[in-house]
Amino acid sequence: MNATSLHSFALVAPEVVLVLAALVAYLGGAFAGLRCGWLVAAAGIAAAVGVTPGQAGDAAFSAGVSVDPFSTYIRWTVLGLGLLLCLVQA
Repeated sequence: MNATSLHSFALVAPEVVLVLAALVAYLGGAFAGLRCGWLVAAAGIAAAVGVTPGQAGDAAFSAGVSVDPFSTYIRWTVLGLGLLLCLVQA
């Protein structure tokens, strides 16, 4: 992996964390009888929030991935609403 692909992976790291948490919640519920999927989802959202602040800045662009103020606003809005829905489900 070169520096460009590592940088573009770092730009989408919160979304990757959310996908991994969703996989754990779905597969855990299907195969292991996990009853508290909302807790796994909330932990995944918290982990995504933990990864997001490292991306502060005006704009970043790498290999077709762009993070600007509007996409940062949408990302924080989706994470906040996702956490709210997670807690409502509990």
